[in-house]
Amino acid sequence: MDLEMGVCRWAVNIAPWLTSSKHFNQLMSLLPSSEQSAVLSYFKMEDRKRALVSRLLQRILVHTFLNIPYHDILIARTPEGKPYLANLLRAQEFANFNFNVSHHGSYVVIASDPEYLVGVDVMACDSAQTEYPLEYIDNFRSYFTKLELQTICSSGLDDVEKYHQFYRYWCMKESFIKAIGVGLGFCLQRLEFYYPNGDLWGDIAHVRIDGKERRDWTFYLHKLPEEHWVCLAKGPALDTVEAYKKPFSETIVRDGLYTSGSQLDNKPFTVLTLSEVISKLRLYSMWLLEK
Repeated sequence: MDLEMGVCRWAVNIAPWLTSSKHFNQLMSLLPSSEQSAVLSYFKMEDRKRALVSRLLQRILVHTFLNIPYHDILIARTPEGKPYLANLLRAQEFANFNFNVSHHGSYVVIASDPEYLVGVDVMACDSAQTEYPLEYIDNFRSYFTKLELQTICSSGLDDVEKYHQFYRYWCMKESFIKAIGVGLGFCLQRLEFYYPNGDLWGDIAHVRIDGKERRDWTFYLHKLPEEHWVCLAKGPALDTVEAYKKPFSETIVRDGLYTSGSQLDNKPFTVLTLSEVISKLRLYSMWLLEK
């Protein structure tokens, strides 16, 4: 697991995990009771596994990078549901340390940054839809701008590629609202994403917000195995909603520091197995977890 100056990009494939009750309960015991309740609030076991791995990854990340004892880590959530580290950070260079998580399909992903605001979203691309792509996409027309719909439904794309473009754009939308910490009330049509140089399969995208070009935000797209797309949003910490500004220190990054050039560090996601995650937990916990 590679951590450079607080920049983390991990993706865990949970599909091979054949859960036993004993194993699941051992991992659950590593979480505070409040977080155990949150995991168990999911009805399906597959959703519980995703939620459990998501919460464990957050603690591994914080312990690994900030060296906070595992059982002293305090992770809270804003009213909109965005997780953040509630421990007071003394290190000035990590004053804006933040992270974000997402899970869908076979993957749980986590990303962090010590300076920029980050949001991440992963989607499994279900190209085996019963509907034709144009019919399916039409259900979401109110979330996209005219330009975005033209790109997604481009005549040069086959049916599978249209689905892939749809999920790429959806990841971009979700990664932004997760980065700034807003809830479901945010109008996604206010955001218009586009690819520089018109490259439909490029790994970097930009955004206009309410028609205004925002080059201080950059969106990095990655394709994970098994037809999953993940998008990482990075932008200025001052753009976060008021409820999420409180976790940041008073030395929040000043306006004018952010430029698109300083963000072009499209670090790939490291794909981890559950065994690798558990090996980390062995180092940090008081329990000897069995495979």
